[in-house]
Amino acid sequence: MVMILLGAAASQGVRSGIARIVRGPDDQARVQAGEIGVSIEARNLTPLLGHAAALLCESGGPLCSLATVAREFGTPLVVALPRASSVIADGDFVTIDGAAGLVLVHGRSSGVQLLAGALSA
Repeated sequence: MVMILLGAAASQGVRSGIARIVRGPDDQARVQAGEIGVSIEARNLTPLLGHAAALLCESGGPLCSLATVAREFGTPLVVALPRASSVIADGDFVTIDGAAGLVLVHGRSSGVQLLAGALSA
């Protein structure tokens, strides 16, 4: 199944890669170059700019500090994705469109599921 997550566009670009869940500073070293960092809090992702292929954050908005710095680094970023670190499993293959606020989670059973994180509470 391909899951579609809708969040807020924060920094443009399209990237695909392996998702790594970052729950705190100790998890930052687990994100390898070219992987996608996924976290609840922006402060867990900021050190990954310039290293990760793209970033996903459950909190924040298009004008948060992480978004501003991500645009400077040219790192795609989607924010306002509630439950993203629960829905996306560590090691999932994901595609991010930072300009559209769209995240595709690949590699699950067949079908499509729509999760509008930024559109519902």
